[in-house]
This record gives sequence, structure tokens and C-alpha cells, in this order.
Amino acid sequence: MAALGCLAAGAAQAAEGACALLTASAVSAVLGVPVGEGAPPMPTLTQLCAWREAGKPAGAGRNADVTVIDEHKFTIYRTPRSIVTVTPEPGVGDEAFWSVAPGMVPQLVFRKGSHYIMLRARTALLGQGSDAEKDKAADRKLAAEILKRL
Repeated sequence: MAALGCLAAGAAQAAEGACALLTASAVSAVLGVPVGEGAPPMPTLTQLCAWREAGKPAGAGRNADVTVIDEHKFTIYRTPRSIVTVTPEPGVGDEAFWSVAPGMVPQLVFRKGSHYIMLRARTALLGQGSDAEKDKAADRKLAAEILKRL
């Protein structure tokens, strides 16, 4: 019965939207800077949520984005394309991989059961370059936090 309760709680959090999957304190701890509460880009787009560095203009600070996707989109992201590299990431959920396009922040795409998530963190300020390995390390930590809630 306890397992059913956990499954129901995870499904409810995913249904509440992407902002229910992380807390500002968890994102702050991973990025090493204070962030604001997670917010969707528009009130009706609850499958998307962004946590932004406090006191920085949009896009300039460290941040994390979570998107709840469906199985179809998961399959599309998992399919290598001419300019996108797809690399498996063992140990995250039931299945996970990196999707990386040239010049873009790596995206960790993973699933646990029937929950499909796309996650990306930026650990450097805009204009200060980026460190893909540091971004990936942040993604792994945030994924671990999300998986606790699913």
C-alpha cells in the first residue's frame, strides 16, 4: 500500500506541473546562488518551469529549467539527428541521455516509469563562457532531487 501511495504522490506532483518537481532551495544549493521560486513562462504552460538567479536580468544569471514531456517527445529527443549528439547517461531514473546541440547547454532527458523530464542547468553567468561538465554535474544533482518526488 505504501508503494501505491508513493506512486500516487509522484503522479500528482507531475500533474501539478514542472514547478512542483523542485524547490528554490534545492536549485540554489546546486547552483550555489540564491534563485527565485520556480515559475512557468506563462501561467498556462505548467509543463515548463524556470528557476532564475535572484537579482539578475532574465537570461543573464545562473538558472535551471525543467520541462515535463510526453513519451513521443522523449523518443524524438532520444533519436540522434545530424547536429544533435545523444549520449546515454546511466544511473538516472529508468533511462536517461544527454541531448547536446552545438553551442547549447546540455539537456538531460530522463524518465522514471511513465514520467518524462527534460532538464538543463546553466552554472555560469551569461558572457562568462560555460562549462558543460559543470552544467552536467548540476543536472545530475537536480535530476536526483526530481526523482525523489516521482
